[in-house]
This record gives sequence, structure tokens and C-alpha cells, in this order.
Amino acid sequence: SSDPSSSTGSKFASVLNSAKKFNEKHQILEKTKKAGSDIAAKAKEFDEKHHVVEKTKAAGSSAAEKAKAFNEKHQVVEKTKAAGSSAVEKTKEFNEKHKVVEKTKAAGSSAVEKTKEFNEKHQVVEKTKAASSSAAVKAKEVNETHKVVDKTKNAAASAWNGIQGGVGFLQKKIQKKGDTTGGKTTDVGHDEFS
Repeated sequence: SSDPSSSTGSKFASVLNSAKKFNEKHQILEKTKKAGSDIAAKAKEFDEKHHVVEKTKAAGSSAAEKAKAFNEKHQVVEKTKAAGSSAVEKTKEFNEKHKVVEKTKAAGSSAVEKTKEFNEKHQVVEKTKAASSSAAVKAKEVNETHKVVDKTKNAAASAWNGIQGGVGFLQKKIQKKGDTTGGKTTDVGHDEFS
């Protein structure tokens, strides 16, 4: 089988060449640059006429002033801090009264201990390891008997060779098309660039 990267590289170079020719013919890059310049000039002209930037700055400044005045009048920041502090204090008091943290830790420790006891009694971990080991041995035996890995590799190689054969067939068709058109060739899938 041939190296797929070399044919991919040549196809990529062919696409780039077609794109370059298309750009040269239709001047896409130049038109795009000009359109960008035109848009920037129109935006600048619009701003100079309507003072959008200045109005935006003024509106932002005005909003900040109003927010500051509102806060000074209603003391929003201070009330928010006080409410947060109060919530923390109430949480601490609740925990001290009901021992939530200690009970949660104890429940977690108890769960871990019961899990250990259950495992010791029923040997879950050991049985799982044994079953896993047994499955691995059986998989190896099946592979040795039926050559599953080798068959899979061969099927993949056969598929790759089939793809390469198809590419070679298309390349021959393209070459024949070029021979029948007086030497003028086009890339398959890239006719829109010519």
C-alpha cells in the first residue's frame, strides 16, 4: 500500500493552486479589502455625523452616576453586605444547634465502614478481579483460536487498499479526460475554481 500522506499533500497543493487561480481571476482578496475599507469609512462618517461614540460614553457615564446616587439614597451595597453577613451567622447558628457538619461526617464514616464490612463478608472486590481476569483469559483464548486481531488487521488493510485503488482509478479517469480535451485538465471536485 502507498503512503496516504503524499497523495493527500498533492491534493491539498492542487486545491490551493485552484483557489489561487480563482482569486487571481476574480480578485476576491482585493474586493474584500476594499469592502472592509468602505465599511470602516462609512462607520467613521456616520459617527462624525451622529456622534455615536460620544453619546455612548455620555450614556454610560450618566448610568454610572445614577447607579451611584441610587446606592447612596437606598444603601443597596451596605444592605446586601449586611444580608450576606446575617445569612452566614444564621448558618453557623443552625449548624451549632443541629450539628449538621458532625452528623454528615459521621454518616460518611459509617457508610465507608459498612461498605468495608460488606466487601469483607461478600468478597466483592476479589470476585470482580477474578471475573475480570477470567474474561481477559477467555478473550485471549478466543483470539488465539479464531485469529480475531489478525483478521481485523487484514480487513482494515484490504479496505485501505480498496480506497487507494479507487483513488488511482479516478486519477486515471482524470488523466484520460485531459488527454481527450487537448491537454487541458481540471481537478475533480474543483471545476468551480476554473
